[in-house]
Amino acid sequence: MQLLGVTASAPAKVILFGEHFVVYDEPAIVMAIDKRAYASADVRKDKRIHINSVDLGMSGFFEGENFLEERGGQTARKTLEPLKIAIQKVLEHSKMNVGISVEVRADIPVAAGLGSSAAVAAAVATAVGRVLDLKLSKEEIFRISYEAERFVHGTPSGIG
Repeated sequence: MQLLGVTASAPAKVILFGEHFVVYDEPAIVMAIDKRAYASADVRKDKRIHINSVDLGMSGFFEGENFLEERGGQTARKTLEPLKIAIQKVLEHSKMNVGISVEVRADIPVAAGLGSSAAVAAAVATAVGRVLDLKLSKEEIFRISYEAERFVHGTPSGIG
């Protein structure tokens, strides 16, 4: 059973101590803060993945490896690609052959060290999982988000 119009959110985080060491599996002190990323997901009848990042003013369709930009110019694909990765990973879990539309909003400042991309990836994975009626564990959401983060950062901290 697929649900209609699901929204999920994930918090930003701040690393209080050990910021650069977490990449090397060293301990850190981390806490969530009161800033969130929100993702809404709907199932599409076609096989396309549509992503709309409201705050960044970017949107477009992924169809296989092709990308059709709607807004955001030449940087739209690179910016939206991590979210496509997260969506594809959830679709692989579901074994469903459907398309997905996702809209993202966030009140997390970008490039401020607050984990905005990780929060967005986690919210997207959660919303898509819920709209497909999957029971993804926190560990599965983390792994999916981590794959999206690897695209963005190469070696992310692993703190979602």
